[in-house]
Amino acid sequence: MINKNWIWYFIAIVSIILLLKDCGGEKIKTVTVTEIVKVTDTVINTVIQEVPKTVYIERLKTIKGKDTIIYKDKADSTTIKANQYKTTLKSNNASAELEITTTGELLDVQGVITFEQENKTTTITKTKNSSGLFLYGQTNLNGFDSYGVGIDYQIKNKIIVGTSVNYDNFNGHFSLNAKIGFKL
Repeated sequence: MINKNWIWYFIAIVSIILLLKDCGGEKIKTVTVTEIVKVTDTVINTVIQEVPKTVYIERLKTIKGKDTIIYKDKADSTTIKANQYKTTLKSNNASAELEITTTGELLDVQGVITFEQENKTTTITKTKNSSGLFLYGQTNLNGFDSYGVGIDYQIKNKIIVGTSVNYDNFNGHFSLNAKIGFKL
């Protein structure tokens, strides 16, 4: 005969399952990898325009406290004549398009340097611990003289709560079992 307290065991196990059902939650892990490497590169190709462009500049005009070179379209009494060369410098990983202005003395260098940008890698991993209900059957392998059916509930991959009913052919008795297990 089944023990009369089995209903209390069953209510206790169901209550634990319902209380622990929302335990845990998801884990969010964010990893950002930024690699900054100092790179030294060698100029492998230089192309200089052979015929310079003639430009007129008004030299050393102070704008906002800084000496600045002003380019003019035509020559006048405040300008000087200068040569402007277009130059391309190439290296393994960069290139520069420059304009060099000179009168024999370097007056101005302007241009654009093109190179590859560093990459940042961000990985976001969301891990949600799983819960689940398992139905199982069992038997005694030494003569198959007892049989059982049970239910286990795994809570967030940390706790197992379960119950089972077994029938013993030898005694003709039913037994109600309960279990709880914790992850080590």
